[in-house]
Amino acid sequence: MISEIQYNGIGTAYFSNPEGYVRGSAQFIIDSYGNSKIQLNINSVEVVKTINQNLLPIEFFSGIENSSHSSSSTNLNPGSNPCKKLQIETKEGVLTIDNPFKYQQDNILNPEVLSFFLQPSRYELNSPREAKFWVIPLFNFLFEYSVHISELENRPELYQKEYDIERPKIDVEIKNLVYPENHYVLPFSFSGNVGFIQPVPNSIQRINNLKSGVSTREITAVMVGSIDRDFSIFSEVKKILDELPIAFLPVMSFATGNQVEMAWLEFYDGVGNLVSRYHNYMTQPNFSDGKVIFKQFHKGGLEEVLTRYAHSEYFHTSAMSFIYGLLNPLYKTISIEKRLLQLVLSIEVIARHFGFESQVLSDRLSEDNFDLLRNIVKESRLQINQLITDSAEDAN
Repeated sequence: MISEIQYNGIGTAYFSNPEGYVRGSAQFIIDSYGNSKIQLNINSVEVVKTINQNLLPIEFFSGIENSSHSSSSTNLNPGSNPCKKLQIETKEGVLTIDNPFKYQQDNILNPEVLSFFLQPSRYELNSPREAKFWVIPLFNFLFEYSVHISELENRPELYQKEYDIERPKIDVEIKNLVYPENHYVLPFSFSGNVGFIQPVPNSIQRINNLKSGVSTREITAVMVGSIDRDFSIFSEVKKILDELPIAFLPVMSFATGNQVEMAWLEFYDGVGNLVSRYHNYMTQPNFSDGKVIFKQFHKGGLEEVLTRYAHSEYFHTSAMSFIYGLLNPLYKTISIEKRLLQLVLSIEVIARHFGFESQVLSDRLSEDNFDLLRNIVKESRLQINQLITDSAEDAN
């Protein structure tokens, strides 16, 4: 689930103009930091349906359909022949990338190796099994887990009458996806079923790597859920992801003060055997030890918040609108001083994320912009003073 992934085997890349294919040994690697490497070592180039079957490899990849082997170097543009599919056949299964995608040659004059860029892809095992659970490894999710796996059936946070959330079902086999050395999880209700997030076995070391600066991203947890539909009807990775709680990620990021992203998607059978794996365009977050302010606002915990979000009108549309609606009523019990503090902390996190924490803004402003900024600060100060006055009057 969480270690480096490798697909090694015979690769075939199919091209469209001119039509043909390239075959050779291939390797697809994604490490646990999200870095990818996809290469095909060319053993043969076969051209189909062209006037001249004897194209040089560099002419084939340049999109030249016929040649007398005297093409001008100005006409050679390796990478111009669109690649429409790449397949890698391993001993256990087949990796397929269907959508057109970019590639490059490591050596233009002697193009023996093609390097491809990560695109939506799927890996399916040769021996098909019934998929019962989905698993999503998570980058940089730091959390204090407190719910024992034995408590999943009786969590009141997962069914709430006031929000019309019914008691979810729990598949007893989902516990086969729990790491043996781990018994504490973060549960949630999604699509009528109980799911959970759990730390990976060596999460303490990975978190220490993040906090000490040894690495900027680590797979620290996995999110697990039950399958309630046939995902094989979806041909595109994006459509599959749209049916899963990927929208949880911005809420989890807000709750923990750090950007959380997915690594890839896997499907497992009822006893924990891999059925298939899907890769998508990957966002590689850089760890920033932000301020964890969420638990000051919501006592129900993140499990209740994720459950409510999954059942809200904002799900898959606007995580921030949901967060605002969730927190806004709670602001009534927080003083203006604490609100101002939260605002300052938020600005600090945003500034640090974009690398502005140590810059002197005044050195880069024109006189007109400096006057504009001065007026904005003055207006903000007046508004804050008015809020303080209003709060005092309300208290009296």
